[in-house]
Amino acid sequence: MNIEQLKYMVEIGKTGSLKEAADNLHITLPALSQSIKNLEKELNIIIFHRSRRGSIPTEEGHRLIEKANSALLKIQEFMDEAEAYTNTMNGEIKIATYPGPMELLVHLITEIKREYPNIKASVYENSTEYIIEKVLDGEVDVGFITYTEKEEKKYRNLVFKKLLDGHMVAAVNKKSPLAKQTLITEEMLINQPIVLYNDKYIQEFMKGFSSLPCDI
Repeated sequence: MNIEQLKYMVEIGKTGSLKEAADNLHITLPALSQSIKNLEKELNIIIFHRSRRGSIPTEEGHRLIEKANSALLKIQEFMDEAEAYTNTMNGEIKIATYPGPMELLVHLITEIKREYPNIKASVYENSTEYIIEKVLDGEVDVGFITYTEKEEKKYRNLVFKKLLDGHMVAAVNKKSPLAKQTLITEEMLINQPIVLYNDKYIQEFMKGFSSLPCDI
């Protein structure tokens, strides 16, 4: 017995005709007839009375057709749920980030690909402001940004999860006088040219250094 034979039983029971059932199932009449004969032989039960008026289920056949129909419905439920799982394990996950967390992302994407090899991961780099807008619009699934409590309060319809506590560092040329210092204060940075990533939130953070000339 197989699933196709269950479908054949149900269709013949519904139409009352081998020929009509064969047409509906897109198989030949001899193939359908032989399949039902094989099933009856396997079960040692007559499922249909065949006559010029059509194919009429026997008493046992009626009960088996009901059971077959129930089984097919359960199988379809199983297939639908399996397909839903498959859909969640495929597709594309879109990640946007500012340059900082790239090292984290490499590890993260490697783990995702290892567990879900059919998923395509796309990474986009941009500013924090841009990333927030894209997440809000649904164009990006996950955004890696720098943020403060102010952003959490402003965008209450987004979920913020802190991954790392960040801090600002100064990167200087090894020939710079500042390279010899173990600690760099704000005063030491006065009159120094500063290059920052063009990000609205980093710029706001740097407003405390308003006396410093900044190249952005």
